[in-house]
Amino acid sequence: MSRAEQSAAAPDVAAQAARSVGGGSIAAPGAAGETAPPGGMRGKVVAAASGLASLAALGVVTVGLLAGGGDRTPDQAELAAMRQTLVALQTEGLAVTPVAAEERDAALAAMALPEQDRDRVAASVASGATALVWVTLWDNFDEDGDVVRIESDWMSINVPILNAVTRVAVPQPASGVINLRGVADGGGGVTLAFIVGETSLPLPPMGVGQAIGIKVR
Repeated sequence: MSRAEQSAAAPDVAAQAARSVGGGSIAAPGAAGETAPPGGMRGKVVAAASGLASLAALGVVTVGLLAGGGDRTPDQAELAAMRQTLVALQTEGLAVTPVAAEERDAALAAMALPEQDRDRVAASVASGATALVWVTLWDNFDEDGDVVRIESDWMSINVPILNAVTRVAVPQPASGVINLRGVADGGGGVTLAFIVGETSLPLPPMGVGQAIGIKVR
């Protein structure tokens, strides 16, 4: 399919991304791992040079990321390697980076949540019931309007996926699992790398509504 045909067939990702998801309404997260195989997705162009440069500046250890190299489709071996890496790193879970006390106000203000939900998070943090941790997302393929929902216990938030890294504060889940759910697909599957602590984990492409659970500690 040509780029023009893909653009014509792509959903209105801006409209989908505009929906704000409040806290307290999501189901309890399940076990870490993929909920379903992505199947039938068009391959994406690898256009990640700017994202990789940003990660290097942050001192992040990249694990199996696809980098640079022009128009091509990731082959089955690359997709299998992504899944194997996901399974391998799920054994003990990824170590999270806590939001420092001096960063909390800015982190809360930056949350794309309705005011009442942001206030609920702030109150939970102030009481000591909730600790905030940093997660970082980026599109390690084409930046084409993909949107993912981060679900961490009772809070969920929609995040557009860009080639530039995007850092988001979320509650550290008591369940030990952060779910990433596809919300909008600009074409070729919802593609992203998930960064927590000092490790970057490339994820297999997701379909809209599919979720991948990441075990954290």
